[in-house]
Amino acid sequence: GRKDYHTAAELGDAYSQRQFGKQLYYGMPPTVVPNREQALIWIKKAASQGNEGARQFIAEVEPSK
Repeated sequence: GRKDYHTAAELGDAYSQRQFGKQLYYGMPPTVVPNREQALIWIKKAASQGNEGARQFIAEVEPSK
């Protein structure tokens, strides 16, 4: 769930950082509203650790970068 991904993301797990970021990016009605700014912070952390899925996600949502 969201809390599990958040906890693992805080501990530096790249997969969890990507998953938590995606939850923030898209939101999880009715409890989590989308927060793309925070989402991209987490997803970029995962990408910086070499998470290919995170890199692909960033390329899709920020094609000019």
